[in-house]
Amino acid sequence: MTRRRRSGLANAAFSMAVDPRATRHLLAAWAAVASVACFVNITDLDRSLDVEVSEPFSYQLDATATVRLRLEGINGVVTVLGDPGSNAARVTGERRVRSDTRADAQQFLDRVTVTVLEQGDEIVVQTIQPSSSGGREVIVDYDLIIPAGLDVDLANVNGAVTVRDLVGDVEVTLVNGDIAGDVTLLPSGTVDLAVVNGTVMLDVPTSVSAMVEADVVNGSISVVGLTLLDATTSPRSVRGRLGAGDGLIDLNSTNGTITLRGS
Repeated sequence: MTRRRRSGLANAAFSMAVDPRATRHLLAAWAAVASVACFVNITDLDRSLDVEVSEPFSYQLDATATVRLRLEGINGVVTVLGDPGSNAARVTGERRVRSDTRADAQQFLDRVTVTVLEQGDEIVVQTIQPSSSGGREVIVDYDLIIPAGLDVDLANVNGAVTVRDLVGDVEVTLVNGDIAGDVTLLPSGTVDLAVVNGTVMLDVPTSVSAMVEADVVNGSISVVGLTLLDATTSPRSVRGRLGAGDGLIDLNSTNGTITLRGS
């Protein structure tokens, strides 16, 4: 089984933080997270953030020949819903900027864009904004409805990520926020959910066939409504097999709980 490389802004923060055996890795991860946080939102005490300006966005693409959806967000909530009867990918949401004056918020909002592109067999969605927010708060929320069988690769920095009714491979990388998923694994499929600060909750069918790997640094791990075979458990780690172990479920949280549930 091929493991895909984590992508997006959260990659540097998470790549070292989930190894509970090496404290220096965790410290390096927090340094990376701090760097990302500076990129996203620089504190400026002179801005009250009392005024918000927002604009919606909407895109629809033919996904007949698409294999994967890839999204890279920065600050905002991401929701992806699978539609088994659709051949289209619908990307909607809202761009928002909070500042001390409406004019300043609007001027900065004009520099915050969402790109939705077809690249080979992928649809790539990205938040594009200046490298410094200048003390403003910038939020881009996404609501996506896609064909249920697409592979999904999501990276976000701040904000909850929810994926529902998907049957392809799913990879989510997040720094701050909670991840909630409802996924049906295909044979030899992969679900890879990773967060630095936040919880991971994944619902899978009780008939799922997959190896399970779950790790926390500060938190707990629960497996509910599933029979985990050949299990090896510790306060920070769970390993085991569901069914024949055809696919892979890989769940990680540095600071937070992990729950894997049968549904």
